[in-house]
Amino acid sequence: MIEGFWVVRFRSNQELFGAGVVVLHKGHAYGGDSAYSYRGTYQVDDNGEMRAQLRIEEHTAGITGNVMGAIGDYDLELTGQVQAKRFNMDGRVAQDSSRKMQVELERKSDIA
Repeated sequence: MIEGFWVVRFRSNQELFGAGVVVLHKGHAYGGDSAYSYRGTYQVDDNGEMRAQLRIEEHTAGITGNVMGAIGDYDLELTGQVQAKRFNMDGRVAQDSSRKMQVELERKSDIA
């Protein structure tokens, strides 16, 4: 149910916004946007609760900043209740728990 190609939209508690894409496949997440790559792992329990741990790394300098502000590369921890087509997750920066974000995932397709 969770494996697939997803569009992600995010908003930080600094009122900064962004969007990107992510592929979820066999416990691994790979994605990015115009300036950052995302990679990491996820787990879904029997109740549909998803936990993800992502490394966010800049790949193109000089593009408008990160939704978490000017913090460089960071680790993001996310939790949320999985739904088939669209669901939300709450996240926080592992290195600074005062930096939070909300993420909406919208399923676009299955993957082979």
